[in-house]
Amino acid sequence: MSETGAVTLLKRHARLKQKQDLCRPQWQELADYIVPRKSNISVRRTPGTKLDTEKYDSTAPRSAELLASSMQGSLTPGQLMWFRLKMRDQMLNLDRNVGVWLDDTRDRLSLGLRQSNFAAEMQEVYLDLGTFGIGCLFVEEKEGDDPFFNGFQLKALAVGEYVIAENAEGRVDTVMREFELTAGAAVQKWGKNVGPKIAQIAEKDPDQMVKILHAVYPRVLAQYSKTPKSRKFASCYVSMEDKSLLEEGGYYELPYMVPRWTKTSSTGEYGYGPGHTALPDIRTLNKAKEMGLEAWAIDLRPPMEVVDDGVIGSVRWTPAALNTVREAGSIKPITTGAKYDVDQIKSEDLRRSIQQIFFYDQLQLQEGPQMTATEVERRYELMQRLLGPTLGRLESELLAPLIHRCLSMMARAGVLLPLPPILMEQAEMLGGMAELDVEYEGPLARAAKASDVAAIQRTLEMLVPLAQTDPTVLDNYDLDEMARGIGDANGLASRFKKDPRVVEKTRAERQKKADAEKQQMMQIEQMKAAGATGPLVKAVAPQGLVTPESVAAGGPMAALAGAVPGGA
Repeated sequence: MSETGAVTLLKRHARLKQKQDLCRPQWQELADYIVPRKSNISVRRTPGTKLDTEKYDSTAPRSAELLASSMQGSLTPGQLMWFRLKMRDQMLNLDRNVGVWLDDTRDRLSLGLRQSNFAAEMQEVYLDLGTFGIGCLFVEEKEGDDPFFNGFQLKALAVGEYVIAENAEGRVDTVMREFELTAGAAVQKWGKNVGPKIAQIAEKDPDQMVKILHAVYPRVLAQYSKTPKSRKFASCYVSMEDKSLLEEGGYYELPYMVPRWTKTSSTGEYGYGPGHTALPDIRTLNKAKEMGLEAWAIDLRPPMEVVDDGVIGSVRWTPAALNTVREAGSIKPITTGAKYDVDQIKSEDLRRSIQQIFFYDQLQLQEGPQMTATEVERRYELMQRLLGPTLGRLESELLAPLIHRCLSMMARAGVLLPLPPILMEQAEMLGGMAELDVEYEGPLARAAKASDVAAIQRTLEMLVPLAQTDPTVLDNYDLDEMARGIGDANGLASRFKKDPRVVEKTRAERQKKADAEKQQMMQIEQMKAAGATGPLVKAVAPQGLVTPESVAAGGPMAALAGAVPGGA
């Protein structure tokens, strides 16, 4: 890319930022009331500045943090397996080797995420989603000396730091991030490419901050290869001081995940979240709390009404002070007549409204003496219904792209097991590996699957009395499929499951053995009826059919053993 290309990127960034200007004032207000530490959006504050001097109520910050923590614990818990990999072709999932490979791949990816800063950065993304209606997560490989793979490095970008653009399908495919670093660090990273302005700044004051733009966007008709400059997504670092290109590379996948809580026509590409809905109540509650504190202070230490020349000397305000007056009533307090009970009722109404908007009551899922396991499950089901549309958007815009990006990074690094033979054969036929699907298994996802398990349980309980009368009623149901469904809903790993072909073979052998024993029993009964048991015993004894073990097991030969002298 030439210098003209760098200027073109800067101009596009300016246009996208101009479109974002409609959202920035409201983001600033949301940050001021809900997350003051993220309030460097429209107002640039000096680091260390006190941020919450005009905030008098903490209901909104607590509710937003609870929402973020609950989403983290319910969707992507750090210490639990919250997803499963499956092949899109269901027939492949029945192959045990494929299942074991998928589970091993899932385990390796989960371990890689746990060893990274995944939990901390996802918490920030969820907090941004609830507050601003949008979040952004950057995923790349950690810097290190390992020649194969150094692990994942994630970063949650602050709202207002980046601009986005969508493709024709409404998915974010362009992210431009503006950030600052010291001039000395820029020279250390890019050397002579920094340009004359940054080089001059670094020479005079290496600690002075300079602005850099990182632009990631899809290349048109990209030729896919291992060369960074021909990968699907371009990656360009541009000096905003010199308007010149610092570095050009590329990504196989978009390294930025940009989920939105929900989208509206008024917000365009940018989202709309619970913070927007609660903002009027947050403003009102904050003002009411401010006025209530002022009235409280006046009543605790009220202004005094003093008769002119009614006090000898000056009025003393210290505790237990003595004031000499010329006549009684020369000093008396001025009361405000504030009705604190009314203020308390109105404030509680506003707090309850804010908490409901942030799903405060529904998200208190911790178990305790007052809650049974069933009650906890019902609360998860309620949360699933309340957050259903948002969860669908999060899965498609955050979780699925994140897993796809991380898996692709690990596959290119060669840290996954080789493909099983059936997948290798299919990859050779199709010219590429069959498509993978992601199935989510966090507590919230399992609550949704629990309804299937409960339906199976209720059905079987009702069928038992009928089956005792007519066993053929069970022919209406696939019990094997029910058993597999229960295992999948409970998150059972593939290594604990038998291949269906092995199950069929085992059943065939068991049936063959049962048929042989039945036939032998019929022969015994026929010989006994004919009075010819002795010759039959001689015929079957060498075959090992009459043994102490077969007698002890109560098999069909036990009756015959009783007819043989010393057979028992």
